[in-house]
Amino acid sequence: MRKEQIEQLFRQHYPRMYQLALVLLKDEAASKDVVSDVFADVLDGDVELLPDKARSYLFFARISLIFIRTVPLIFMIS
Repeated sequence: MRKEQIEQLFRQHYPRMYQLALVLLKDEAASKDVVSDVFADVLDGDVELLPDKARSYLFFARISLIFIRTVPLIFMIS
């Protein structure tokens, strides 16, 4: 996916992604970080988005990051 396409996705989806993150995290800075991390992975090439699956991926990735950041570690591996 080209940088221009990613920028368009950012402009289109960032507000809703941020709002949902804020509702779940109740922390503005953490919410911005979570959403930014999702787009950073795409820009860095860590994730290859298919245009018809981009919206689904962005929302799934965001929810996953929120879950990882908010659920306490239950098991410790030594």
